[in-house]
Amino acid sequence: MKVTGSMSSIRHHLSSIVAVVVMALGGHFAVPHGQAHAAEKPPRPAFWPLLINGYAFPKMELALTSMEQERGLMFREKVPNDGGMIFVFSDNSLRSFWMKNTLVPLDLVFLDADSKVVAVHRMQPEIPQQNHESEWAYEERLKHYPSKQKARVAIEFAAGQAELCGIRVGDSIDVGMAELLKIAAAYGAAD
Repeated sequence: MKVTGSMSSIRHHLSSIVAVVVMALGGHFAVPHGQAHAAEKPPRPAFWPLLINGYAFPKMELALTSMEQERGLMFREKVPNDGGMIFVFSDNSLRSFWMKNTLVPLDLVFLDADSKVVAVHRMQPEIPQQNHESEWAYEERLKHYPSKQKARVAIEFAAGQAELCGIRVGDSIDVGMAELLKIAAAYGAAD
């Protein structure tokens, strides 16, 4: 979906909608005993909307913990054109992804700590692990998709979305990096 407006205004409107829904459901959040005066965690959003070159992706999931990052989009039979996953890592390092147990083609975009695109890949599903094949043998034959430079964030979309948006190495993508890193620190990117 192509839209206009800034990403911060879209996130603001989405936050307002979430607040209305929370209030409609009773408006209460449980705070564990002893944490009322501690530094409050920012709320973990269900989705992190992105706006890239006028194209909206309101259904981007967050992968913040090592478990979420390892699972990624495995076993999904479909990834919506307006969705995908944002992987937020605890540091800016060389990275590599693969298509282990991934059933659909994906686009992969790596961003450095300054939100600059350092690599773009089209990833195709691999032949599933065979009955006679060990886990090690299966993983060894999978193609790897490297960041080529240090990356802090990776974005996976349905195949074709990176091209549709015209994403190229050297572009900047506003992912709301400062906010994203605060949420990631609170929910697990440092684990």
